[in-house]
Order: sequence, then C-alpha cells, then structure tokens
Amino acid sequence: VKEVHTVQMKKTPSGDGGYVFEAIPGTERVWPADCVIVAIGFSGTDGSLLEQFGVEAENGKIKAGFQDFRTNRDGVFAAGDARRGQSLVVWAIREGRGAAREVDRYLMGKTVLR
Repeated sequence: VKEVHTVQMKKTPSGDGGYVFEAIPGTERVWPADCVIVAIGFSGTDGSLLEQFGVEAENGKIKAGFQDFRTNRDGVFAAGDARRGQSLVVWAIREGRGAAREVDRYLMGKTVLR
C-alpha cells in the first residue's frame, strides 16, 4: 500500500521580505494513495518540494514537455504557472486540460479527452 504523509503549514514573515513555512504540530496525517496530485497556488514553485520529488526546474519554472507536460520524472506532470510562469487564467485552464489529457493517456494507454 502506498501512502502520503501530510502536515498543515503556517506561513509567517521571515523578516527579510520573504516568508517561512512552519509545520503545525499535531496536524500530521497519513493517507493511503495510488496517485497524488500536488496543486500549489499563489506561492510559486518551491525548490525544496521539487528537489524532494527529483523534478528539474529552470528559472523558477518546472521543466516539462510542451505537448505532453511530462517532467524528467516518470509519472510526474506539470502545467500552468508552475510550467509557464505567470500568465492569464485562460492559459491555466488550457494547460490543466492538456495535462489531464496526458495523465489519462499515461494511466490508461489512450485518451478520449480533447
């Protein structure tokens, strides 16, 4: 059985204009999982999270294929601002649909999504 460990975090000013994320004690949970989708908004691409997954980034953006949204890690896809950088919401919607299509193709061997 695969599992995912989670913990709630709090964001506090670091004093140098940035922020520090700290774990909230007592919020740890373990979830059974076959698939994990990490959706992070409004905070940018976190280098330490990418390092933990072994995902390559360049200039603050996740490196992923233009057509297939695949990263350097098998089964890991990236889309939206994390891949393109800040852009319009219509691009984020298009990227989300495209990434969903490619994840479906990866998991099922084919896709009917457009």
